[in-house]
Amino acid sequence: MKNRRLTSYNATLLVATAFLCSANRAMAHEPTTKRSSLVDEHERRLVEITTDYQLTVAPLIQKACADCHSGDTQYPWYSMMPGISQWIKHDIEEARKHIEFSNGYPFQSHATPLEDLIAVERVVKDGSMPPLRYRLMHGKARLTEQEKKSIIDWSRRGQQMLRAEMARSAGAE
Repeated sequence: MKNRRLTSYNATLLVATAFLCSANRAMAHEPTTKRSSLVDEHERRLVEITTDYQLTVAPLIQKACADCHSGDTQYPWYSMMPGISQWIKHDIEEARKHIEFSNGYPFQSHATPLEDLIAVERVVKDGSMPPLRYRLMHGKARLTEQEKKSIIDWSRRGQQMLRAEMARSAGAE
């Protein structure tokens, strides 16, 4: 009698497992929902912006921004001088709190990817980054007008993509 109950229990368990597996397979093949297609579109846009960043902007960011806004800081000879070392260390800590370029786009920051793109455009356009005191001691960090244009153009393309995506997302809800 006990073996019969175990066999019945095993059969029930087997049927339930088969049902769950087939239901899972059916759900996997159902058409994508609006929500999942929006997530896919968001990922596609981030990949497109990231690829464009890697090809055109990353070398410029490395040249002009990485000493303060990444883990790749190349400390200058004068960074060991008392007083100056604390000042540099403080500037770097503050810079990394705002935006960190070490891992590419989307950047690590306290803002959204769209807000980061807007900020990058603004500081490159108004010349506030890299700061004058840094540029005075690091001639290589100066961006040419063409390099500034490349960064601004990339930022604007990214902003357009993300805004278009946001508009589609708002319309889909």
